[in-house]
Amino acid sequence: ILDPKGNEIPYCFEQSNGECNNKTRTNIILVKVNLTEHSNKFYFVKTNESHAKNGDQVFDFYDDFNKKSIDLGKWSIRNGYKILNGSLVLESDQGVKSNKKLSGSYVVI
Repeated sequence: ILDPKGNEIPYCFEQSNGECNNKTRTNIILVKVNLTEHSNKFYFVKTNESHAKNGDQVFDFYDDFNKKSIDLGKWSIRNGYKILNGSLVLESDQGVKSNKKLSGSYVVI
């Protein structure tokens, strides 16, 4: 995927479990772009070679919760947590906080 200037734009393939990776091609492609800078024009280049990235390489902050334990490099934990089928599950007295400071506006999906 290229921007109008021919620069490669990071992307990954969303899997059925919510994971974003470069291992298995799917019909859903997640792309990180600055819409102010790139407007809404993209060029898809069909090749046999995949330049897809994993979620951490595409997004400023990414976690798919598909491991057995939470990534303590990304999260601070209060009173425990559970990971169930790729989802972070918290009870009423539990909490997590991102260790990464982000500025600007973000959409959480």
